[in-house]
Amino acid sequence: MKPTVSFVVVALALTLVNSARAQVNTENLRKRIKVIGYTFIVEGSVTADTGNTEGITAGGGVGGGFASDPHLVFAYARADYAQYSGVTSIDKTFAHVRYNYEFENWLWGEVYGQAQSDHFERLELRDLVGFGPRFRVAHVPGAPPPATKEGAAAPSTPDEFDVYVGTSYMYERDAIAVAPGAPDANRQVWNRWSSYVSVQWQADARMIFATTLYVEPAIPDYGNVLVLSDSVATFKVTKRLAASLSASVRYNSAPPTEVQTTDVEIKNTLLLTF
Repeated sequence: MKPTVSFVVVALALTLVNSARAQVNTENLRKRIKVIGYTFIVEGSVTADTGNTEGITAGGGVGGGFASDPHLVFAYARADYAQYSGVTSIDKTFAHVRYNYEFENWLWGEVYGQAQSDHFERLELRDLVGFGPRFRVAHVPGAPPPATKEGAAAPSTPDEFDVYVGTSYMYERDAIAVAPGAPDANRQVWNRWSSYVSVQWQADARMIFATTLYVEPAIPDYGNVLVLSDSVATFKVTKRLAASLSASVRYNSAPPTEVQTTDVEIKNTLLLTF
């Protein structure tokens, strides 16, 4: 017997957010914040097993945003937990908030803050703040939608392509659950140079593809670097239902003792919109 409950509810917008160590890919969330006004986001999932396998997997998030030219602010928080046969395999949380000010239609200023924990990365708490510019370095607008027979515009069928680049100073503080006998410091402070490039393609009104690469070396120890590569494809099935497939690769050149340097995650998600 395997009862499963899975739901994703997004009020007024589609959304998908992934977390990764000090990096959080906010590009997928940013693209789904309304151009003007408020956006509200709630998502969650629960999987329970009983019988030959005993366990539970649960996750949920809440967030939202507000846009009023030239301001944009959005926030997101999430928790994930999994336990099978009495063994916990996932136990992590994070919260992220970001503010953008638009100077030009190709230039923004960004300020952000984040807090997170991950039991299996021996991360009791990581908090960070950062600020810097964001640029749109390429923009190919889609063709205008055709008119209907009555002369009214048909539903949008965009073929829009954008490339964004961001760079920022980031101040990071880590509280580490040090492995027995390991030489790691329990408290670590890093100054990092965080940069990303994001390529986004809205193939048509139903399909959005995005890939983002973050690189975050420490200053001045540039060999100490965090890297995140995150790609997602989102497909609208109906007006309210969408599906997405994402793949993430995360790399930490200097993780705590007993923590691996590289993680790979592939996620398939159903999105229900109101």
